[in-house]
Amino acid sequence: MPLLINHFIAQKLKNRSVQPPIFSTEAEEALRNYNWPGNIRELRNVVERALLFFCNKKINAEDVRNFLIRFETSIINRADEQNAIWDEFDNLSFNISTEDNEYKIPEASDFKNLFNYHNSIDLRVLLRDIEIVLIKAAMERNSNNTSEAAKDLKLLRTTLIEKIKKYGI
Repeated sequence: MPLLINHFIAQKLKNRSVQPPIFSTEAEEALRNYNWPGNIRELRNVVERALLFFCNKKINAEDVRNFLIRFETSIINRADEQNAIWDEFDNLSFNISTEDNEYKIPEASDFKNLFNYHNSIDLRVLLRDIEIVLIKAAMERNSNNTSEAAKDLKLLRTTLIEKIKKYGI
């Protein structure tokens, strides 16, 4: 079973004595082949539906198509979806520990593992969201002082101000 599905099931069943659903090989294949327009939030919802309707039951490919992934995608709130994506990165312990257990910034090559969980990735959205998260963190860390935040981000102050305006931060 894919890693993220196991993660969501474990998260939801943490303090409950419910047996998880059993995904057949065909069901797993149907999930892998699905486009996932809602990304991680949609996957989490699929897992929640599976837990609700198929606890301790076997799920086949038809069940996946008819009961787990068919829903109105226009109800997805993009802001909530993006927050959910970042929450899941945090929950998956995406960070890498060094020998002395200090946090290490992920290297560019670490992101290739995203394809283990997704068939496709909207690179522009991902990079934009990373930029927004880091700008917000730098601004918060520096009490909204753009000069200091720009130094932390190794940007010119004017470049940071342009990005803040562009993203509406």
